[in-house]
Amino acid sequence: MDEHQENRFASMKANEFAALGGGQIAYIREVAHSGGLGSGDGVPNPVSRVKLFALHGADGQPIMVSENRDEVIANAFQINLMPLTVH
Repeated sequence: MDEHQENRFASMKANEFAALGGGQIAYIREVAHSGGLGSGDGVPNPVSRVKLFALHGADGQPIMVSENRDEVIANAFQINLMPLTVH
């Protein structure tokens, strides 16, 4: 990316940036979820944490969540989106 492109992205408003790739690009983000099996005192049990994968549109709108990353990727392709991974 050249300096001109970097400056263009730096000066974009949040809604303009969110619209990039709209309808064509989605991102996959790993999220942790506590399964609700706490100790009873409000402290989650770390053993009950489940790794989930969330598919979001380029604008951040959630599309789906699954425990299976491959399922999320397949869903993105089924609805004609190019999935990217966010760390």
